Amino acid sequence: MKINSESIKRLTENIQAGKVSTPSYVLDESVLIENLEILQQVERQTGCHILLAQKAFSVYQTYPLIEKYISGVTASGLFEAKLGYEKMKGENHVFSPVYKKEEFGEILNICDHIIFNSFREWDRRWRLREGLCGTVKRDRNSESG
Repeated sequence: MKINSESIKRLTENIQAGKVSTPSYVLDESVLIENLEILQQVERQTGCHILLAQKAFSVYQTYPLIEKYISGVTASGLFEAKLGYEKMKGENHVFSPVYKKEEFGEILNICDHIIFNSFREWDRRWRLREGLCGTVKRDRNSESG
């Protein structure tokens, strides 16, 4: 994150001592936007997709802002994937060393990209979706998906 004396000054002007309960997380939206604009420029110039790692930054209240600038989120399991699906309209990627059998159907329904740790894990979980082969892509704009 880009931190400079101006952003620190803005923060201190907006926070009055004793009026903020602890623990608290303070986010300077203008600095966040500056950084998001840089990421958006990288996406446009390279054609890459930049994903928000929810494990490292899960201030989901900012997801509606963030989705305007980058492609989506990445999750490490069902609950992060659900958070990304519910709070952000972009791509939803998930990686887990092992997926729980009882959670995998929901993961298939809400994630655009599912990354497996091994071919064995892929084979074990993919058998749950009999008759399907390749990539499952959900469409948030359709009534069924």
